Amino acid sequence: MERNFDVILANPPFMSPKGGIRPHKNFAISSNRSEVLFVDYIAEHLNTKGKAGIIVPEGVIFQSGTAYKDLRKMLVENHLYAVVSLPAGVFNPYSGVKTSILLMDKEVAKNREEILFIKIGQ
Repeated sequence: MERNFDVILANPPFMSPKGGIRPHKNFAISSNRSEVLFVDYIAEHLNTKGKAGIIVPEGVIFQSGTAYKDLRKMLVENHLYAVVSLPAGVFNPYSGVKTSILLMDKEVAKNREEILFIKIGQ
């Protein structure tokens, strides 16, 4: 059954188990990293006019691995319109990892040449 959504707000896991995970083959991006697959899944399950806000570890934006690059390419070309960079420690004591919020809207992304980057300082 195909499931697409108008709005998705998510805070996926910030880590993958040691050795990665074994995903099914229905993902657009080939990876064993949970954070990549969660963002891929969310992007692919938005309706045409759907919107999403996803809190991710900053590594999703800056990692140099192939899966991360493929994910960023897909997001930039089809979904992403803004990135909000949060200061380290926002989610302490649960996680001290630096995080960002990815904001997606297919219609907005399609009609823009730029992606808005906002940095929230401490």
